[in-house]
Amino acid sequence: MKVKQFLESYRGAFDAFDAASIADLYHYPGLIASMDQSEALLTREDAVKYFARVCDTHKRMGYHRALLLSSERSTLTENLAAVTVRWRFETATEQVITEFDCTYTLCDLGSGVKAFSAVVHG
Repeated sequence: MKVKQFLESYRGAFDAFDAASIADLYHYPGLIASMDQSEALLTREDAVKYFARVCDTHKRMGYHRALLLSSERSTLTENLAAVTVRWRFETATEQVITEFDCTYTLCDLGSGVKAFSAVVHG
């Protein structure tokens, strides 16, 4: 499973504010959850709408890029993994906006690595 490639694509799609490309990295149905909310992503169209809102929020906060600070992978099966990533969001002048952890359940069912779920924590 090509987890590193998935994470680079994921980060790149967020950095480009590309909701459609982010949505392409999810398996459907999927789930996004945090302490504040949860969102069921039943279809790609649901995900594009959701990630468009997220991208708009990132733009308003001054987001310029995400840095992957660390990651820890637990292989569950040959095509299923849990990956916890420590992200840092920065402005164009490298000011830190936030740091947080997100645990992704990733799968490869024959069409490349996709996220089943993302749980924001930490």
